[in-house]
Amino acid sequence: MSNASVMQLVFERLRDDFGVVTAPAAGLLGQALADWIDQAEDTVFEREHAELRTQRTYRTRPADDSGFYFLSGIQNES
Repeated sequence: MSNASVMQLVFERLRDDFGVVTAPAAGLLGQALADWIDQAEDTVFEREHAELRTQRTYRTRPADDSGFYFLSGIQNES
């Protein structure tokens, strides 16, 4: 698979799977397109990572601990 076809595939995945607006990259070729894709990938990564961080909740104990303190990171509490 040529570099151009790989870039086209990534470009389409960014648009179709991650909702990236690709209009600003219209007409870009070669290194200019590769640079745009790299920036778009970084932006998508940061967005997805931020969403993952907001989904995580940290508790000092699970709501119904049932003795499973190891799930919350608390060990040997007296």
